[in-house]
Amino acid sequence: MAPPALPDFHQPPPATQHYPLFDRLLACMVSAGQGIQALCLFLSLSRAVLDEHIIRLGIATPHDRPMRGGGAKAWSLRDTLRLIVWRLAAVHPDVIGQRLDTPRSANAVRAKARRLGIPCPDRKALHKPQPDSLRDPGVVDFMASIMLAGIEPGQTADEALKRLRESVVVSAAEVVSLPVKEGRPARKRNKAAGQREFPFFGIVPDQADQKVAQPEVLEIPSTENQVDFKENLTWFAGLKGRTKAQTNRVAVWVAFMLMAGGLHYKEAAKKLGVTPAAFRTFKTNVAIPSDSDRRKMGGVFDLDAAEATLKRSGYELKRCLKSDNWFWAKKSEKGVRLSPPFRRGEKIIGERGNKFTIVTRAMLDAENRIRHVPFAEMAAKVPA
Repeated sequence: MAPPALPDFHQPPPATQHYPLFDRLLACMVSAGQGIQALCLFLSLSRAVLDEHIIRLGIATPHDRPMRGGGAKAWSLRDTLRLIVWRLAAVHPDVIGQRLDTPRSANAVRAKARRLGIPCPDRKALHKPQPDSLRDPGVVDFMASIMLAGIEPGQTADEALKRLRESVVVSAAEVVSLPVKEGRPARKRNKAAGQREFPFFGIVPDQADQKVAQPEVLEIPSTENQVDFKENLTWFAGLKGRTKAQTNRVAVWVAFMLMAGGLHYKEAAKKLGVTPAAFRTFKTNVAIPSDSDRRKMGGVFDLDAAEATLKRSGYELKRCLKSDNWFWAKKSEKGVRLSPPFRRGEKIIGERGNKFTIVTRAMLDAENRIRHVPFAEMAAKVPA
């Protein structure tokens, strides 16, 4: 029995004819957002025939926007046609990527097929033929003929897929080997081949009598007067736990003084032995104020400036009513008795957050010069 004749692809299809593979492909590509120009180009359709298929399937009319231009690694039209036919024939993406003019990875093939809207084949139907055994659909109307070729009445989609697969993969006698790309030349060995000599085993002395150096355990000060900012402050990192440092009054006070003394928060974190992210979170939870002038913050700490900033800022330490956490608040804010973690609705950091003015060393020196100006050099004040 002679095979059924191929339909004229540029003529409107009969209203009663159904093409399982083509119908599913067209519906999926329209759902993926492909426009009229892309559908006519990739499926070798005229505008009139495309409209007939859309009416026959009862799907939404595609948009008529022009196709977007590709970049440096854009897919060529030839590779796109190959992808549509071979992906529809359930060829594995690894094989498709090797057979393209521009070799691509399996993930790149899957991503391109997903963007085009090509139906994803069943995993059980995937097969891996030899890359050079795939028939090139570059012939005019070859792809359209495959998808619309003689679908007999009552033929299922699986039978159509099997027929498409047989037409895509050629026989071994027709295989044309692809040109093999020359790889990188093999590296020359500087040393002679063969097994290398084993080095002599080192002699490790007995460590039983050796004392293992234990890390120094720093004592956590109990009051602010015991804190020496010139010494090691990494005892702060020993306050493990999410809120243990917030319950220590001295730790909250030390963090405030470091910021008030002109240290950047990253430098303060380094001095305390914690990460910048951990210190930034701690600073937010205890409501340490900040200065809007970021130029005052650096890598040098000034204790005199920190004490002057604390004295003039108007802030004091308060204890949360719902927990043992300490936090900073203005003395005038008598009603603030909850720490920031318990004030979820209030914005702590930002334009409405706690603010103060850092007193720098230059400001203190200027004040001292004005305070010690001799009486003879002072400007005379004549009463009106």
